[in-house]
Amino acid sequence: MIYPHWDVDASDFVSWVFLSGAVAVPAVLWALRRRIGTGPLAGAAYFAVTLAPVLGFVDYGFMQFSFVADRYQYLAGLGVLAVLVAALAHAAGRLENWPRKALHAGGAVILAVLAVKTWSQTEVYRDQTTFFEHILSFNPNARDAQLNLADALVGSGRFDEAVAAARIAIEQ
Repeated sequence: MIYPHWDVDASDFVSWVFLSGAVAVPAVLWALRRRIGTGPLAGAAYFAVTLAPVLGFVDYGFMQFSFVADRYQYLAGLGVLAVLVAALAHAAGRLENWPRKALHAGGAVILAVLAVKTWSQTEVYRDQTTFFEHILSFNPNARDAQLNLADALVGSGRFDEAVAAARIAIEQ
């Protein structure tokens, strides 16, 4: 939820790899549009347009805490998922009877695994204390998560722990 800030360094080669990929993928999809259709290009365009407002070109309030947030790509990811599902459905339609059934069974297994993973992730959101402790387990330097944890601990009557969390936030 609150990822650590990273150093933005234009001299870092890896930074340019991602930018190159962001340019190359639509260029390749455009070049292949007559062969593979315009669906993949439309999915990529949907992804880019939907994600564009939160890419950091304009500073917005949350960027003081983190440059990124998973939730910003959920809506954008639908474009990519639609293309992948359509490609799989198209491929499955070209298969014989038993391989198609095997593909459907594999899809069902994948959905079941994802459902279990989603169910286990819900434990993170049980209450505010659990939620902010989870954030801090991945990013111990998230000052505002420490402050919110302190507030949640006060609300549950765990005053000594709340003072400790507040002190950490003040030190940060």
